[in-house]
Amino acid sequence: MNVRFCNKTITPIKSCHMHSHDCWELILQTDGHVKSVINGKAYDICEGDIIIIPPNVPHDGRSDVLYSDMFVQCENMYFTDVTVLHDYDGGVLSLMNLLHKTFTEKDKNYSLICDSLFNSISAYLDKYFNSEYKFRFVNELKNKLYLNISNSSFSIAAAVEETGFNADYVRRCFKEEMGVTPLEYFIGMRLGYAKELLVQQTFVSVADVSEKCGFNDSFYFSKLFKKHLGTSPLRYRQRCLADTAKTAKDRER
Repeated sequence: MNVRFCNKTITPIKSCHMHSHDCWELILQTDGHVKSVINGKAYDICEGDIIIIPPNVPHDGRSDVLYSDMFVQCENMYFTDVTVLHDYDGGVLSLMNLLHKTFTEKDKNYSLICDSLFNSISAYLDKYFNSEYKFRFVNELKNKLYLNISNSSFSIAAAVEETGFNADYVRRCFKEEMGVTPLEYFIGMRLGYAKELLVQQTFVSVADVSEKCGFNDSFYFSKLFKKHLGTSPLRYRQRCLADTAKTAKDRER
């Protein structure tokens, strides 16, 4: 089992004395901020930051406010030094919570599940480590768009304003990282979701698919779908179902 131990702060704290472990440790800051000295170097750690600490490296934490974190200790990681990353979309937090629950309950196959969850966390870390995240607000905006994919009253303009930056600057930075504007990205995400619903939930009408994807006007949804995909939602569904049926018949032969 790669995962040795997993725990989280139940009662917020203000400090953690200098110590070290004979294994790797991954710490996710879940609330507040802390100044940490790791191997003699000072780090300012904020909510959502991830600290990866190699074996036998001394580290502590001190803050003027209460803070909370989660950590997992393991045998092996592919990093070679102290590394600080950021959980841009909350994926690591979700996996860490599930890992902590599984490790604490210790039900059947818990060790296999814990290692599998940690492998998924490692994949997120690799994504963050090997990608250029130049503008944190871009990833925060992406996450907000994802969370509102079905919200027809959601305003991209309001979301952009909430970043605290000039709207034109946000759009330029977003396009620099993603290749499209926030609106184009959001439309693409919603239409991608619509494609999945049209094929996977054949009992749902096109009008209902439109609503599930955040469009309160099914006519506008169909027009937009055809503009971007070259066919209507209904014809797209019919074509995909026909292709699936043909594939199934071919397999039977």
